[in-house]
This record gives sequence, structure tokens and C-alpha cells, in this order.
Amino acid sequence: MPDPRMLLVDEDVCFRYRLVSAVVALEIGGTAKSAAVRAVAGSAQVDEAGRPRQVSERTLYRWVAAYAEHGLPGLVRARRQRLAGSAVLP
Repeated sequence: MPDPRMLLVDEDVCFRYRLVSAVVALEIGGTAKSAAVRAVAGSAQVDEAGRPRQVSERTLYRWVAAYAEHGLPGLVRARRQRLAGSAVLP
């Protein structure tokens, strides 16, 4: 399990946590989860480099569930194993 303090310097984790936090804050304020996810997904987002970024409602639901189950480590981008036979071009 990665050190949670090190996760705070991971740009992906920070971006995901910021959006999950926005959803949770709306829920605490009395907004239904579906409306909170819709509101956050529909708002303008920028990543750590200042680039605009769009996030779907489905993705937000996955991130909120991952955070609820695993905390910050649940927001780490999954590393995929490269398969030698699946490459289209060498």
C-alpha cells in the first residue's frame, strides 16, 4: 500500500480527489448523489497544468465508489500490463 502522503503529490490523485470532494461536499449539504455527480461533471474542470478536462458522470461514480472503499489509494490510476501480442504496430 502506498504512503498516503506520497499520493498527495500525484497529479491524477489530486485531480480525482478534488472532484470526489466536490461531490461529497454537495451530498453533505443535502444534494442527492445523482444531482451532485451531475453538477460536478457538468462544471468546467482544469487539471494541475491548467488544461481543461472533461469528466463523465460514470467516471465520477467510479471514483466516488473507489474513494469510499479504499480512500486515497483507490484514486491511483491503474497500471495496465502491456501485452506483447496486442500491439497493432511495433
